[in-house]
Amino acid sequence: MARLEINQDLNSLNSRKAAENRDKFKSHGIFAINMMGSPGSGKTTLLENILPRLGTRLRTAVIEGDLATQNDALRIEKTGVTALQINTDGGCHLDPEMIAKQLRRLDLDSLDLNHRKCRQPGLSRILRPGRGHAHGRSERCGG
Repeated sequence: MARLEINQDLNSLNSRKAAENRDKFKSHGIFAINMMGSPGSGKTTLLENILPRLGTRLRTAVIEGDLATQNDALRIEKTGVTALQINTDGGCHLDPEMIAKQLRRLDLDSLDLNHRKCRQPGLSRILRPGRGHAHGRSERCGG
């Protein structure tokens, strides 16, 4: 059997795109936190209960990841929050390029809080520093 030697990081493109996403968050004063969860673990239910309470204080949006449907995005939209859907066609995660495409659809300067929700890894909250919110950085789910 022949041996194949790989002389570069196979995840370098993915890592580069994730770094670009983090830079975009930072340049807009946005912070991302991810929450992971299995299908049916309650991620959308949690958002349905939290988002209406935050709506009076924070401008929010959700990037929703799902294997095949838009059901969760439709549930989020019923709270009055913008929800952008990513279908992974059977994949179990959102990659940085998927997130970058959705970020281009959002006016990041108009948001205080943005959620990226996907299955393993999952939900991400993006908070604008300097407004009394927590800050830090995220490494998973595309940023």
